[in-house]
Amino acid sequence: MNDAYEAMEQMRRLNLEVACQECGIPPNEVDYEECTVCLLEGAIAARAVSVSGKMTSFFKPRSAAISAKMPRLKLFVEQREIKSKPNRCLTCGAPSCGKHACSTFQKEGITVCNECENVFQMEFIVDCMTLDKKARQTRVDKMIDMYDRAVLLLNFSNQYIDDIIESLLNIKERHNKINFGGSSVGIASGILGV
Repeated sequence: MNDAYEAMEQMRRLNLEVACQECGIPPNEVDYEECTVCLLEGAIAARAVSVSGKMTSFFKPRSAAISAKMPRLKLFVEQREIKSKPNRCLTCGAPSCGKHACSTFQKEGITVCNECENVFQMEFIVDCMTLDKKARQTRVDKMIDMYDRAVLLLNFSNQYIDDIIESLLNIKERHNKINFGGSSVGIASGILGV
């Protein structure tokens, strides 16, 4: 199961490299932990600005690229790299920042990127029927990849489901005892007029 998941992650990285190369990012500058949409938007913006001659790159510097002669700057960049790792999309596995994640799912504590959010809407399926053959095949391939990832996650989670159920039941039992104790104290203090 781990081999299958690692293969899917490797395929996601390779697809990201291809998308980045199309946007002008060399393979050695691809940051696999950065929000995918932010990475590609930055590349497109950098290309547009470089055409106008103002700036050549919007990419964030990495700590490895900073000289040891500038330790404070290197430390600052290292700390930013540690703090700024976004959560991964549950369905496709791509890093997705708060700006590019679905707010509806985020309310439940789940990260789903905006691109994957569309799969859960009825219009996505209807649009698949009206697209040309190549675009339809691309969407179907994406759905198959998402379902494969979901099956792997469910199979992995299934190993620990009994432990999770037991833990949740213990938490619920403890919470109920606390609530009962709190309400009995409230009743007693109400009777005594305290």
